Amino acid sequence: MPVNLQTIEYHGFPKSIGAEIDEQVENVTHLLPGWVAHLHVVWDGNDHENEATVACEYEYRRIILTICPAFLTVEDQHHVLIHEIGHVITDPFTSLTERIVETLSATAVENPAGIER
Repeated sequence: MPVNLQTIEYHGFPKSIGAEIDEQVENVTHLLPGWVAHLHVVWDGNDHENEATVACEYEYRRIILTICPAFLTVEDQHHVLIHEIGHVITDPFTSLTERIVETLSATAVENPAGIER
C-alpha cells in the first residue's frame, strides 16, 4: 500500500467476486498519486455501459473507483484499472485548468477589451 493511502473500503460487491476485485485493486494501488489517502471501491451492478469509472475528491483526498459488470468480462482488467488511475493522476490538473478557463472567461465577459479602469 502506498505510504499516503490510509484506507481502502469496498462497498456492495457480491461475495462471489469480492476477493477477485480486491486482488486486482491491490495490484495497482502503488500507482496512485500521493494525494490519495482514501480509496473507496464500489460495485455498480446497474451500469451496463462502463467497465469502471472513477470520481476524484481532491479536497477530501479521496477517490471512488466504481466497478461495473462489464469489468468482469474484460480480458485485461489490469489495463482498465490503470486507465482509471490515469484519470486520478490528471484530475487535479484538469480541475485547475477548468477553473482558470472559467475565471478568464468571466473576466473577458466583464471586460472584453481588457481595459483597466
